[in-house]
Amino acid sequence: MWISSNVATAIWQQADRTTAVDARGGDYGIQVRTRLATVKLEKVAGDVMPYATEFFVRGDEWHVGAPQDAGSYALDVVFRLVETQTLACTVVEMTLAIHTSLLDSHPMIDLCASGGTMRRVILGENNCHPEQHQAERQPAGCAAVTALNCKDPAYDIAVLLGVHDSPFTTDKSDDTTLRLRLFGDFLEKGVIRKARPWVVLGPASDEQLAALWRLQCEQKLPLTA
Repeated sequence: MWISSNVATAIWQQADRTTAVDARGGDYGIQVRTRLATVKLEKVAGDVMPYATEFFVRGDEWHVGAPQDAGSYALDVVFRLVETQTLACTVVEMTLAIHTSLLDSHPMIDLCASGGTMRRVILGENNCHPEQHQAERQPAGCAAVTALNCKDPAYDIAVLLGVHDSPFTTDKSDDTTLRLRLFGDFLEKGVIRKARPWVVLGPASDEQLAALWRLQCEQKLPLTA
Protein backbone atom coordinates (compact mmCIF):
# COMPACT_ATOMS: atom_id res chain seq x y z
CA MET A 1 0.00 0.00 0.00
CA TRP A 2 0.96 3.63 -0.43
CA ILE A 3 2.24 5.43 2.68
CA SER A 4 2.42 9.21 2.53
CA SER A 5 5.13 10.83 4.66
CA ASN A 6 3.89 14.31 3.76
CA VAL A 7 1.40 15.73 1.29
CA ALA A 8 3.73 15.65 -1.73
CA THR A 9 5.62 12.39 -1.21
CA ALA A 10 4.59 8.76 -0.91
CA ILE A 11 6.29 5.38 -0.53
CA TRP A 12 5.21 1.96 -1.75
CA GLN A 13 6.71 -0.78 0.42
CA GLN A 14 6.57 -4.37 -0.80
CA ALA A 15 8.76 -7.09 0.74
CA ASP A 16 12.34 -5.79 0.53
CA ARG A 17 11.58 -3.20 -2.17
CA THR A 18 10.79 0.45 -1.57
CA THR A 19 9.57 2.80 -4.29
CA ALA A 20 9.35 6.51 -3.47
CA VAL A 21 7.60 9.29 -5.36
CA ASP A 22 8.22 13.01 -4.86
CA ALA A 23 5.35 14.69 -6.69
CA ARG A 24 5.83 18.35 -5.83
CA GLY A 25 5.87 19.39 -9.49
CA GLY A 26 6.70 22.92 -10.54
CA ASP A 27 10.43 23.68 -10.61
CA TYR A 28 11.09 20.46 -8.68
CA GLY A 29 9.45 18.25 -11.26
CA ILE A 30 8.24 14.78 -10.24
CA GLN A 31 10.68 12.02 -9.23
CA VAL A 32 10.22 8.25 -8.96
CA ARG A 33 13.06 6.33 -7.37
CA THR A 34 14.12 3.04 -5.88
CA ARG A 35 17.24 2.61 -3.77
CA LEU A 36 19.48 2.76 -6.83
CA ALA A 37 17.57 4.17 -9.80
CA THR A 38 15.70 7.45 -10.40
CA VAL A 39 13.55 8.86 -13.19
CA LYS A 40 12.04 12.32 -13.38
CA LEU A 41 9.26 14.22 -15.10
CA GLU A 42 10.53 17.69 -16.00
CA LYS A 43 9.11 20.82 -17.57
CA VAL A 44 10.24 21.76 -21.05
CA ALA A 45 11.63 25.23 -21.78
CA GLY A 46 8.76 27.61 -22.49
CA ASP A 47 6.30 25.62 -20.37
CA VAL A 48 5.59 26.03 -16.66
CA MET A 49 4.83 22.80 -14.82
CA PRO A 50 2.14 23.34 -12.16
CA TYR A 51 2.70 22.57 -8.48
CA ALA A 52 0.76 19.63 -7.11
CA THR A 53 -1.84 20.43 -4.47
CA GLU A 54 -4.16 17.41 -4.45
CA PHE A 55 -3.20 13.91 -3.23
CA PHE A 56 -5.19 10.81 -2.38
CA VAL A 57 -4.98 7.00 -2.39
CA ARG A 58 -7.55 4.88 -4.20
CA GLY A 59 -6.93 1.16 -3.83
CA ASP A 60 -3.40 0.48 -5.12
CA GLU A 61 -3.13 3.87 -6.84
CA TRP A 62 -1.72 7.18 -5.63
CA HIS A 63 -3.42 10.13 -7.33
CA VAL A 64 -1.73 13.52 -7.70
CA GLY A 65 -3.41 16.66 -9.02
CA ALA A 66 -1.67 19.85 -10.12
CA PRO A 67 -4.12 22.60 -11.20
CA GLN A 68 -3.01 25.01 -13.90
CA ASP A 69 -2.95 28.24 -11.87
CA ALA A 70 0.10 30.12 -13.26
CA GLY A 71 1.32 27.07 -15.15
CA SER A 72 0.98 26.26 -18.85
CA TYR A 73 -1.34 23.32 -18.19
CA ALA A 74 -3.02 21.26 -15.49
CA LEU A 75 -1.57 17.82 -14.78
CA ASP A 76 -3.02 14.75 -13.08
CA VAL A 77 -0.82 11.70 -12.49
CA VAL A 78 -1.81 8.27 -11.18
CA PHE A 79 0.99 6.03 -9.89
CA ARG A 80 0.58 2.25 -9.69
CA LEU A 81 3.07 -0.54 -9.07
CA VAL A 82 2.83 -3.37 -11.62
CA GLU A 83 3.01 -6.87 -10.12
CA THR A 84 6.54 -8.26 -10.71
CA GLN A 85 7.10 -10.86 -7.98
CA THR A 86 9.02 -13.13 -10.36
CA LEU A 87 11.26 -10.31 -11.61
CA ALA A 88 14.17 -8.52 -9.94
CA CYS A 89 13.03 -5.11 -11.25
CA THR A 90 10.36 -2.66 -10.10
CA VAL A 91 7.76 -1.50 -12.63
CA VAL A 92 5.87 1.75 -12.07
CA GLU A 93 2.90 2.71 -14.22
CA MET A 94 2.39 6.47 -14.56
CA THR A 95 -0.87 7.60 -16.13
CA LEU A 96 -0.57 11.27 -17.05
CA ALA A 97 -3.55 13.43 -17.99
CA ILE A 98 -2.84 16.94 -19.27
CA HIS A 99 -5.26 19.75 -20.12
CA THR A 100 -5.14 23.53 -20.43
CA SER A 101 -7.30 26.64 -20.32
CA LEU A 102 -5.09 28.36 -22.90
CA LEU A 103 -6.36 28.81 -26.44
CA ASP A 104 -3.02 28.24 -28.19
CA SER A 105 -0.63 25.80 -26.53
CA HIS A 106 1.58 22.81 -27.28
CA PRO A 107 2.42 21.59 -23.73
CA MET A 108 5.22 19.06 -23.30
CA ILE A 109 6.72 17.04 -20.43
CA ASP A 110 10.10 15.29 -20.50
CA LEU A 111 10.60 11.87 -18.90
CA CYS A 112 14.30 11.74 -18.02
CA ALA A 113 17.05 9.56 -16.57
CA SER A 114 20.84 9.57 -16.87
CA GLY A 115 23.98 7.64 -16.05
CA GLY A 116 24.11 4.74 -18.50
CA THR A 117 24.39 3.78 -22.15
CA MET A 118 21.35 4.31 -24.35
CA ARG A 119 19.67 1.38 -26.06
CA ARG A 120 16.39 1.00 -27.94
CA VAL A 121 14.29 -2.09 -28.51
CA ILE A 122 11.94 -1.99 -31.48
CA LEU A 123 8.69 -3.90 -30.99
CA GLY A 124 5.35 -3.79 -32.77
CA GLU A 125 1.99 -5.48 -32.99
CA ASN A 126 3.32 -7.87 -35.64
CA ASN A 127 6.88 -8.02 -34.32
CA CYS A 128 7.43 -8.72 -30.63
CA HIS A 129 10.91 -10.20 -30.92
CA PRO A 130 13.30 -8.36 -28.57
CA GLU A 131 16.35 -9.01 -30.72
CA GLN A 132 15.16 -6.16 -32.96
CA HIS A 133 17.42 -3.25 -31.94
CA GLN A 134 18.10 0.16 -33.37
CA ALA A 135 20.83 2.56 -32.29
CA GLU A 136 19.33 5.70 -33.78
CA ARG A 137 16.11 7.57 -33.09
CA GLN A 138 13.00 6.75 -35.03
CA PRO A 139 12.08 9.39 -37.67
CA ALA A 140 8.62 9.65 -36.09
CA GLY A 141 7.72 8.71 -32.56
CA CYS A 142 10.03 6.58 -30.43
CA ALA A 143 10.88 2.95 -29.79
CA ALA A 144 8.62 0.69 -27.74
CA VAL A 145 11.43 0.33 -25.18
CA THR A 146 14.03 3.00 -24.48
CA ALA A 147 16.64 1.90 -21.96
CA LEU A 148 19.70 3.05 -20.04
CA ASN A 149 22.08 0.17 -19.33
CA CYS A 150 24.60 0.64 -16.52
CA LYS A 151 27.71 -1.30 -15.48
CA ASP A 152 25.68 -2.58 -12.54
CA PRO A 153 22.28 -3.83 -13.85
CA ALA A 154 20.68 -2.83 -10.53
CA TYR A 155 20.87 0.76 -11.81
CA ASP A 156 19.28 -0.03 -15.19
CA ILE A 157 16.23 1.97 -16.30
CA ALA A 158 13.82 1.30 -19.15
CA VAL A 159 10.73 3.15 -20.32
CA LEU A 160 7.99 1.20 -22.08
CA LEU A 161 5.47 2.96 -24.31
CA GLY A 162 2.51 1.12 -25.83
CA VAL A 163 1.34 1.35 -29.42
CA HIS A 164 -0.96 4.27 -28.57
CA ASP A 165 1.83 6.34 -26.96
CA SER A 166 5.09 5.67 -28.80
CA PRO A 167 4.02 7.31 -32.12
CA PHE A 168 3.28 10.57 -30.26
CA THR A 169 6.44 10.67 -28.12
CA THR A 170 9.68 12.30 -29.28
CA ASP A 171 13.02 10.73 -28.44
CA LYS A 172 15.38 13.52 -27.31
CA SER A 173 17.95 11.16 -25.76
CA ASP A 174 21.70 11.29 -26.28
CA ASP A 175 24.33 8.59 -25.73
CA THR A 176 24.14 8.72 -21.90
CA THR A 177 20.82 10.42 -21.11
CA LEU A 178 17.31 9.11 -21.63
CA ARG A 179 14.90 11.92 -22.49
CA LEU A 180 11.46 11.16 -23.92
CA ARG A 181 9.21 14.12 -24.70
CA LEU A 182 5.57 13.33 -23.98
CA PHE A 183 2.73 15.16 -25.74
CA GLY A 184 3.85 18.23 -27.74
CA ASP A 185 1.01 18.47 -30.26
CA PHE A 186 -1.48 21.31 -30.23
CA LEU A 187 -3.79 20.93 -27.23
CA GLU A 188 -7.23 22.42 -27.61
CA LYS A 189 -8.74 24.16 -24.60
CA GLY A 190 -10.84 21.76 -22.55
CA VAL A 191 -9.44 18.60 -24.17
CA ILE A 192 -7.71 15.99 -21.98
CA ARG A 193 -4.75 14.14 -23.45
CA LYS A 194 -3.23 11.09 -21.75
CA ALA A 195 -0.03 9.05 -21.77
CA ARG A 196 0.80 5.90 -19.81
CA PRO A 197 4.52 5.05 -19.67
CA TRP A 198 5.74 2.06 -17.68
CA VAL A 199 9.08 2.70 -15.98
CA VAL A 200 11.25 -0.35 -15.26
CA LEU A 201 13.80 0.24 -12.49
CA GLY A 202 16.46 -2.44 -12.09
CA PRO A 203 17.61 -5.47 -14.09
CA ALA A 204 15.36 -6.93 -16.81
CA SER A 205 16.30 -8.98 -19.86
CA ASP A 206 15.11 -8.10 -23.36
CA GLU A 207 12.66 -11.01 -23.20
CA GLN A 208 11.24 -9.72 -19.89
CA LEU A 209 10.94 -6.18 -21.26
CA ALA A 210 9.11 -7.51 -24.33
CA ALA A 211 6.72 -9.51 -22.13
CA LEU A 212 6.03 -6.45 -19.97
CA TRP A 213 5.42 -4.35 -23.08
CA ARG A 214 2.89 -6.86 -24.40
CA LEU A 215 1.14 -6.83 -21.01
CA GLN A 216 1.07 -3.02 -21.11
CA CYS A 217 -0.46 -2.98 -24.60
CA GLU A 218 -3.21 -5.35 -23.49
CA GLN A 219 -4.44 -2.98 -20.78
CA LYS A 220 -6.91 -0.28 -21.79
CA LEU A 221 -6.30 3.31 -20.78
CA PRO A 222 -8.79 4.31 -18.06
CA LEU A 223 -11.46 6.83 -19.06
CA THR A 224 -10.95 8.78 -15.83
CA ALA A 225 -7.79 9.58 -13.89
